[in-house]
Amino acid sequence: MRVGLVCPYSFARPGGVQNHVLGLGGWLKEQGHDVSIIAPGQASRSLLAETGLVPSEFVSAGRAVPVTFNGSVARINFGVGPALKVKKWLDQGNFDVVHLHEPIAPTICLLALYLTDRPVTATFHTATPELTAIRFANRVLPRMVSRIDAAIAVSSEAADVAHHYSGVNPVVIGNGIHLADYPLVRATSRWRGGEHPLITFLGRYDEPRKGFEVLTAALPLVRATYPDLEVVVIGSGTARSVEGVRFLGGWTTRNAMPGSAAPTSTSPPRPAVRVSASCCWRRWPVGPRWWLPT
Repeated sequence: MRVGLVCPYSFARPGGVQNHVLGLGGWLKEQGHDVSIIAPGQASRSLLAETGLVPSEFVSAGRAVPVTFNGSVARINFGVGPALKVKKWLDQGNFDVVHLHEPIAPTICLLALYLTDRPVTATFHTATPELTAIRFANRVLPRMVSRIDAAIAVSSEAADVAHHYSGVNPVVIGNGIHLADYPLVRATSRWRGGEHPLITFLGRYDEPRKGFEVLTAALPLVRATYPDLEVVVIGSGTARSVEGVRFLGGWTTRNAMPGSAAPTSTSPPRPAVRVSASCCWRRWPVGPRWWLPT
C-alpha cells in the first residue's frame, strides 16, 4: 500500500510526535509498504536513516514558524503556501491511506484533512484540555472531523481531549517502543549500574507538563528512605540550582533524536527513569490495525 504520513511539527527539533511519525514510517516500510512523510521544514538524511527512511520519502511543506502550542513551542506552518504544497504531495502520492497526526489543530494536518479524498486515519496526541487554536479551527471547519475514518489517541487523556473538541471516540494505543533496540542487562548488584540509586530525568524541565516539579517535590520523601540517591537531569531549560540535583544540559538535535547515545559525562541510568515522550519512537511493534481505516 501507499501510505502518506502528515506530521504537523518540524523535524528541526526533537519531539514526541515527530519521533512517532518517523518510527511508524520506518516500521511500515519494513512491512513492505510505500511511505511518504510531509512536514514543515527539513529532515536530515541522517535523521531519516535512523528509521530506515531516505530523503526521497520526505517532502517539506515549507518554512516552519515557532508558536506556543500544547504547553510547548511548536514549529508549524499553515496558510496558502503550505496548502499548495500539501495538495501537490497528495496528488503526486496517490495514497491508499493518509495518516494525520494532531488532525484538528491549525497545521498542515488540518489542510490535508480538508484536501484529501482518500481514507484517513488520525492520531490524537495532545492532552491539553484548553487550546484556543483547536477551538477556533473547529468553529471554522465544524464538519472536518467527519472526514476521519479511524481515530487513535496515544493516551486516555488525549482521547478525552479529542472527544471534547471533535466528538470522535479514538482507540487508545500508546506510543510504541521496539524492545529489541533496548536490551536489558541483568543487574549484578542491588542497583543497576552502580552501588546507589539514580533517578534520571530526561526532558524539557521548564515545561510543567513534563513533571519536573513533581519529581523535585517528591525528592525529600524518597531521600528519607534512600539518602544516597543521585538525581541527574538531561534536557534543555533555564539555568537553575536544585539541591542534590545535577543538571547536564540539553542534547544537540542530532543526539536527542532517534538512535543517539546519552552524553558521555553521565553514568548509565539506573532503576528509576522519567523520560519525555520524545524517547518513544522506534520501530512500532504493531499490526495494520493501527492505521488502516475501518
